[in-house]
Amino acid sequence: MSPTLDLQPVADAGKAVGGEYRKLMGKSPLLAGAYLMTALNHYLGHGGVFDYQRSGNALTGYKQLRQFRDVSNFNVGLFTASAGLSLEQTLKITSTFAGVKSNFGSAPLGSNGVPARTEEFIRLGYAEAVHY
Repeated sequence: MSPTLDLQPVADAGKAVGGEYRKLMGKSPLLAGAYLMTALNHYLGHGGVFDYQRSGNALTGYKQLRQFRDVSNFNVGLFTASAGLSLEQTLKITSTFAGVKSNFGSAPLGSNGVPARTEEFIRLGYAEAVHY
């Protein structure tokens, strides 16, 4: 389930971030890395532009919209594939971020340290990027 039928903006934003990241890599890998992490957090982090499963912010708190969890994880895959990141990079970044920011409770973890269902939808979004 998605609050919007059009996920093209997710792919478009990923392409724009990827283009800027590659430009910055030619100038300063350190700056490029900082840009990429900032952009990923802005678009995909908790309460980010394409994190449909949360509204709010870190200061006032988040309202969970669990019905949008799967599409939010799909967006992670779609965005990062569109940005030109590898699936391995995507899953490593996701695992690192989730280890710091997320509480999985009793969810069964997949091989990358995130819940298996989360990984499944990231992989689906990643694969779908070829259509955008």
